[in-house]
Amino acid sequence: MEFTLDKAGRTKAQLGEAVIALLAEMPQERVTAEAIAERAGMGRATWFRHFSSKSDAAAYALVARWMRWAEDEGLSAESNMTLPPFLYMVHSQRKTVSLLYARNMRQAVLDAAAKIAKIFVGGGRTGYREKFYLYGFVGILDEWVEREFAETPEEVAEMLGAIFVL
Repeated sequence: MEFTLDKAGRTKAQLGEAVIALLAEMPQERVTAEAIAERAGMGRATWFRHFSSKSDAAAYALVARWMRWAEDEGLSAESNMTLPPFLYMVHSQRKTVSLLYARNMRQAVLDAAAKIAKIFVGGGRTGYREKFYLYGFVGILDEWVEREFAETPEEVAEMLGAIFVL
């Protein structure tokens, strides 16, 4: 599966990256629509055309990053990615993930993780079992981030394997 974004997707990813970059430089309260649009090299109206919140934009940027990472690693939804590569993907972005948590944007990370897990780990299925595993995984991911990635991706995968029959 090749990860490509259409023009709107590239615009949204660029806006999301601008949000993340600005959050690294200043408190969330100072990250305005004007500042985001300016950083992205776009007009203010473009921001409002695509997003209603900084959290949604940051989540979109994370999903785009993780999709590119998966493509670079040769992983695809068709190959039904196993848990360790998914955890490595999150771990590879731990600096950004930690930044978003520090800026009270936890939900952006959890939304992105749920979307990626649904695509790669759950194969896009949405039955009761898949949702149970998906939400359980997101909860454990949240704890992993809160613990500042104290465990390795392998250790988290082992814990998840002990909890869920994967």
